[in-house]
Amino acid sequence: MVLFLWGYVCVFGKWKIVLSHILFLFCQKHVWNDDWRLMLNCGSILYEVQSIMLRNILFQPIGPSEKDYRVNFFSSVLTPRSFEKYSVKSLETQEYGLWGMRINRYVKTNPEWEKLSPGDFVMFYFKGYSIAISQVFAKIRSAVIAKDVWNDGLWELIYFVDPKKTMETRIPWSSIVSLTKYKKSFVPMRGILFSQTSVLFYEALSRVLNIETEYFELDVSA
Repeated sequence: MVLFLWGYVCVFGKWKIVLSHILFLFCQKHVWNDDWRLMLNCGSILYEVQSIMLRNILFQPIGPSEKDYRVNFFSSVLTPRSFEKYSVKSLETQEYGLWGMRINRYVKTNPEWEKLSPGDFVMFYFKGYSIAISQVFAKIRSAVIAKDVWNDGLWELIYFVDPKKTMETRIPWSSIVSLTKYKKSFVPMRGILFSQTSVLFYEALSRVLNIETEYFELDVSA
């Protein structure tokens, strides 16, 4: 039963804090008083569960056309720039890539952007492939920046990506989807924040992308 609960925690990392309490109650109820070794193991598991806070990952399509890739994506994500003139907090000293999510014309926001946090990862999708991965450094709502960069203020829900974390890839999208809860036919038609991450998920993703697991900062608290 302990192994089952621990496996569930690993798969559904988002709920690891809640599930750790379930595991704790189980240990309290079912561990015999003289079996201190098992109790200590439970305590160790609880510590590991609560100390590792995993990042979400945003599945971000860049658009359907070659222009979206060769112009917008290349000039925005792959070409870092300075934002000093916009007085964006924390972006004064370095250059960053960026991408924008379009506001909903009725509610004037985007739930996925609202949930996105600095430190989350973003995987860019184009025509059946993962074409790049990066990490969100900051985000801001700015129609001014959107207008200057893309000549369209509606893309004002902006997030900045760290160029040191930006890596071009060319991985079949089906290889990424196979690691998630989604059906094999799933492709992101808009930015989708995938929050059911786990250590196992990121370890598998690192193998698919052929990168070190350290890239995903599995031992860094959010």
